Amino acid sequence: MITTDRSAAVIAVNSHDTAAGIVVLTGQGTLTALCALFETRWAPAQPLEQAEVRDSQGLTSPQATTIRLLSEGSRTRR
Repeated sequence: MITTDRSAAVIAVNSHDTAAGIVVLTGQGTLTALCALFETRWAPAQPLEQAEVRDSQGLTSPQATTIRLLSEGSRTRR
């Protein structure tokens, strides 16, 4: 997705074949939702060169959470 001044968004119609075409969205509600989605996903991002923080057992926070949930009996539903 590419946004321009929060007034338009360009999105590939097929994420596996970006040459298949694009759609240009200009609706304010749609743009607001797309920008909010981007901001939510961008907020926890870290620079690539920054090393991940690991706990005393060498696990990253997502890894530790996954192991904790599995140990508590949580399962992924399909």
